[in-house]
Amino acid sequence: MNEDDFWELPLAQWLRDCASGAPPLFEESQWRLATRKTLPLQYRELTDGVLLAVLFQTIDPSINIFLVNDRTSYCDSALRQKQLKSLFHAINTFYKARLQQLVVIASPDITAIARSNSPAEPVSYCMAKVTSRS
Repeated sequence: MNEDDFWELPLAQWLRDCASGAPPLFEESQWRLATRKTLPLQYRELTDGVLLAVLFQTIDPSINIFLVNDRTSYCDSALRQKQLKSLFHAINTFYKARLQQLVVIASPDITAIARSNSPAEPVSYCMAKVTSRS
């Protein structure tokens, strides 16, 4: 899957609208590298978990998600993995505690997502699986 195909997926379109719609739900400075301001959203910006975490904290401000405060460069895959694990744990907790619902889908391969920089990479199927129509 290429970058354009990825952004045609319904959840990817919704994420893009939340992050860079008119107006966005939150400031770019909360989730984006300064060098990327005002540029089109890229797949790589999802794989560190920061945008998704900021969006989730907008939905439920009581959630505590581990995030790197220094947004001057892309994180290494180990740090992205830690951020994504924290995000998915918060989502599971939200469903169980707040909505009293059980998440019945298999968790995505967080390690694969954290290592992925492009939807064309073989491991990116995990992110596509999370955002797919089915």
